Amino acid sequence: MQGKSVRVFTDDGLELNGLFCLPTKARINRMAILHIHGFNGNFYQEKFVDHIADRLTETGHAFLTVNMRGHDYISYSIRKTDSGLTLLRIGGALDVLEECIHDIKAWIDFLEAHGYQRVILEGESLGTVKVAIYQHQTQDKRVQGVILISPLNHVGLQKCALKDKYDESINVARRMVETGKADEFMPMTYCPLWQFPISAKTYVSAFDPNRKNGIFNFNDPNAQFKELSTIKCPILVTYGTVEEAVVDTLAIKCKRALQHTGFKQLIIAGGVSANQRLRERLEEMVVKERAELFYARPEFCTDNGAMIAYAGCQRLMAGQHSGLEIVTKPRWPLDTLAPL
Repeated sequence: MQGKSVRVFTDDGLELNGLFCLPTKARINRMAILHIHGFNGNFYQEKFVDHIADRLTETGHAFLTVNMRGHDYISYSIRKTDSGLTLLRIGGALDVLEECIHDIKAWIDFLEAHGYQRVILEGESLGTVKVAIYQHQTQDKRVQGVILISPLNHVGLQKCALKDKYDESINVARRMVETGKADEFMPMTYCPLWQFPISAKTYVSAFDPNRKNGIFNFNDPNAQFKELSTIKCPILVTYGTVEEAVVDTLAIKCKRALQHTGFKQLIIAGGVSANQRLRERLEEMVVKERAELFYARPEFCTDNGAMIAYAGCQRLMAGQHSGLEIVTKPRWPLDTLAPL
């Protein structure tokens, strides 16, 4: 992905940065694709964005990948006011979803000023929520299409994680905002999905049902998706495979384990370690964590079920057997078994 570093000021004075990738071949039309990152992301982090940019520019399209004010976990930006410039702390931990309207509008204005009067809005993960909020509330006629990459059901996931503590968490966040503690972090008890705390104002914006930002409420069989129904331009929704979802989960858990223990060596074994995509993802992760990854050749990454069956077969042939009663032992130390 190659492009020109660009920046804009939003209508509320915040400076944002992005990368503007122009067509490498003759421009085929005056339409550009604007990419909006997900929670704690930024305009350059995700590798798939490189592939999208390269493919689009090769086929004569312009591509703009940008920072929103919720970029990274904690960051700083310049705010321009009548009295001058000030330094403002921003980032995903302090993000307010509704403020995305300022950011997206600034970037669409930028594209229009550079000769692109028609825009395709593309969002990933939490960026899909922001894209939907923007187009639902503004009905911007310059937006000719919307692409939603893995729309995030953040409210549904949070409800599943917190269960009966969900309503309690909303009340805690509301009280913090009402008592002037909007920028203070929520207790980690209420932040199981994010791996780190987020501010009370961010929590209210994302999860308070009164804010109606749970647009992709897939777990509700009666969901009407009213916000999406108001968007008049074409909408393309795309999801990754089950494999990608499983790989993401395992990579996150391995990363947490390294960070929690302080270890710098990670070993994966068993049948799952033969998965090539998992190996690639973990190799990317350990580089960032400055750790090492170890795994056996694929032929030695056999399934644990086969190993257990073989061990049982050997014990049966040695005359060892049990009755037909089933006794569940979640933890069964090997030293309690007689050696063969």
